[in-house]
Amino acid sequence: MQYSTAFERKLNTADYKLALNFIGDFLTKKTADHITIEENRLIFKCDFFKMGWSTNILVQTEKGIFTIVEKENKSLLIYKFFMYQLFGGAFVMSLIIAFVSTEIWMGIFCFLWLGGMNWVIALFRHRSMLNEIVVEIDTLVKAKDS
Repeated sequence: MQYSTAFERKLNTADYKLALNFIGDFLTKKTADHITIEENRLIFKCDFFKMGWSTNILVQTEKGIFTIVEKENKSLLIYKFFMYQLFGGAFVMSLIIAFVSTEIWMGIFCFLWLGGMNWVIALFRHRSMLNEIVVEIDTLVKAKDS
């Protein structure tokens, strides 16, 4: 999935470092692993077997990419994230349910419920997280410029 949000003001290259370092710290608090910062991009990965509460937004995310780009005289933060393990886990659980119940429709229902509902919840949570990050970065940039 991919989301993007514009900053209040256009960022300069010095602001990129400030923004990406903030995102890195933010994600570290959310238990992200293997964070790499490049010029205008931050890439993080989460370990597959890392235990965590379901309230942690990154539990179902195995990889994410934040990129700052300039478009039409605005700075945008683009967030792309990958959640394949969510669907893999839901598929395995649905196979188990279908096998134990000997009803294929139970497996299909299980996959749609576990995979689909968790996916929908994750979409809202990741969008909210992106908006929160952009607001915080806007605040940091304003404070730096004052």
